[in-house]
Amino acid sequence: MPKSWRSSACGVAALLDDLESRGLLDETLVVVTGEFGRTPRIGASTGNNNTRDGRDHWAAVFSAALAGGGVQGGQTIGRSDKIGAYPASRPYAPADLAATIYQSLGIDPATEARDRLNRPVRLCTGEPIAPLFSAARTVGQAGESDPADQLDGASCFQAAALSASSVSSG
Repeated sequence: MPKSWRSSACGVAALLDDLESRGLLDETLVVVTGEFGRTPRIGASTGNNNTRDGRDHWAAVFSAALAGGGVQGGQTIGRSDKIGAYPASRPYAPADLAATIYQSLGIDPATEARDRLNRPVRLCTGEPIAPLFSAARTVGQAGESDPADQLDGASCFQAAALSASSVSSG
């Protein structure tokens, strides 16, 4: 695991350990995510005004880690192509992640609220990411190794059994 990730990974692991020791992990959903992935090729421009250092936003694929709140840990759901540019399995949209969070909170994602003009506004248009709540393995092809199994055995993420999801906006 890169040094730049260790403090965050160990901080999340400590939070999960604390929630578990207090008996709160089952009723608390922990979500670690960003708003975008990053360009799959260093030095490739995505057409914005940023420098060509390969750190531009990339909306086609990004990751999220979820734990607690009924999530079955130790699984990887979804995967990207070999260069990390596009989903290679069923893509999940940000609305699906939102629906998953609402469901975990006990809120029906299809709930309609009314705005100031009494117009109906659906809370969320996505569908909950069901494999997060089952022990089903959904990684790649049969016989393909699970990316989570490739982590260093001493890594905080593996010890905390976080579930990672490849979430796509496309």
